[in-house]
Amino acid sequence: MVRFASSDPVMLARQLPIQSVALILEGGRGSRLKGLTAERAKPAVHFGGQFRIIDFALSNCLNSGIRRIGVITQYQSHTLVQHIQRGWSFLNAEMNEFVDLLPAQQRLATEHWYRGTADAVSQNLDIIRRYRAQYLVILAGDHIYKMDYSRLLIDHVEKGAPCTVACLPVPRFEARDFGVLAVDADYRVVDFVEKPADPPAMPGQPGQSTPYWRDVGTLDAYWRANLDLASVMPELNIYDREWPIRTAMPPMPPAKFTQDCAGHSGVTLNSLVSGGCILSGTTLKHCVLFPRVRIHSFCELEQAVLLPDVIVGRSCRLRRCIVDRACQIPDDMIIGEEADLDRQRFHLTEEGIVLVTRDTLAKLS
Repeated sequence: MVRFASSDPVMLARQLPIQSVALILEGGRGSRLKGLTAERAKPAVHFGGQFRIIDFALSNCLNSGIRRIGVITQYQSHTLVQHIQRGWSFLNAEMNEFVDLLPAQQRLATEHWYRGTADAVSQNLDIIRRYRAQYLVILAGDHIYKMDYSRLLIDHVEKGAPCTVACLPVPRFEARDFGVLAVDADYRVVDFVEKPADPPAMPGQPGQSTPYWRDVGTLDAYWRANLDLASVMPELNIYDREWPIRTAMPPMPPAKFTQDCAGHSGVTLNSLVSGGCILSGTTLKHCVLFPRVRIHSFCELEQAVLLPDVIVGRSCRLRRCIVDRACQIPDDMIIGEEADLDRQRFHLTEEGIVLVTRDTLAKLS
């Protein structure tokens, strides 16, 4: 293997990703997302108008120059496998580029499935060795962020560390939901605490992170992160041509905005509307509509996230809600205005976000 001096960062940035393999972990069951993960793994959950959550980790790999990728799957993996096969099969196998799917499997030496992220990596060590990579980049497949992994690799090589961990500061009240690292003045890890009840403050740090990173493991966080993208100046730029976010996107017509049946025009403000959507005289404010959403006349939607193939009947009002894929909202339904009623019919989060699924709608009929 050719060795490059640490004084040549340009060459390192080109060569280190080529010598690396990325391993993307599916994560746990995603039970905090309730009905959104009833039939799909968390990385396969729709996000941002047309993407899946895992598209961000996969796109980071490609944009960083890493084109050898393994995806470890276990729970509800069919949709995730299908998405990767349809949207990420363009890599050139002749150039040793690939996205390998590594499903959980019972081996002769064990009688259990993956018992956590470390165990998932451990059980695939034989496959990892076959890749003959100089460096292994282990990633979570259920986070929303953009990151150049080549810079991480350069820092790892220059410091001569056996292992390098990428992390960032978060507000103290949020740190109790994560694993927390303590580092010394040289950024050497000296301690790790999993979800501390009283996380220590960082001396000299304001407690707010600069890079955009979101764990969308709860319905409230998922709803907020989607609507982040519909703001006037979102922190996460999905329109960056220098760092494109790729996905599986079937052909579909453009979004269409028409007058309602009474001839009234609609209003759309600060919203993402994907291809194949048809809106008839709709008032749409700060919403995210995924592909092929159909909204009929006289409807008002505000701070709503509608996943693909949702149909909204006439004269509906939807506010502060998430509507799962292929739901059909009946005429005259009001969601997000009466908490007690929403709690009886659907799932209501601590922050008052309503999750609507086909199962909850079926119970109303």
